[in-house]
Amino acid sequence: MVTASGKIEHRRSWLVETPVKTSKVLLSSPPGLTLFTATRLAAAVGQMRSVVLLKCGERVADARNILSIVALCAVLGSSVEIQAYGDDAQSSAEAVERILSDGADSGPDKAS
Repeated sequence: MVTASGKIEHRRSWLVETPVKTSKVLLSSPPGLTLFTATRLAAAVGQMRSVVLLKCGERVADARNILSIVALCAVLGSSVEIQAYGDDAQSSAEAVERILSDGADSGPDKAS
């Protein structure tokens, strides 16, 4: 869980204060971060060992929680910071970057 001050409270005792991998993605697909994208993110991160946090402005979301992701209110043009903590932080952050970069371009109505 992320507190209002941005501190991480998680049941994993090995979690460190400093992220292993940090990156930013600019949402370039309209309308921004959708429920479909949030579902894809939560499913992907749920299979990883790392803890992944998303930040948009002052809001922070646990990438395993769909409602938390949607509550970021990240619209087209928003910058989303990805912070990954843990053993597979590098690959976790890269997977999240790919999903956020794909955005609405890979939604159900875009399937070939």
